[in-house]
Amino acid sequence: MINIVLKVVDSIKPDRLGPLILKSAYVVEASAGAFRGRVKEGDRVHIVPNE
Repeated sequence: MINIVLKVVDSIKPDRLGPLILKSAYVVEASAGAFRGRVKEGDRVHIVPNE
């Protein structure tokens, strides 16, 4: 499945909610800085589920 990145949030403190992003279907969580410089808003990403 191909998806468009709507918002990138660099870091969120533990036990906090991120911003509400209308029309979003998924949230990808990673360690802080894991995607820095690699993924930006508007990029197309391919999400592969764990099998």
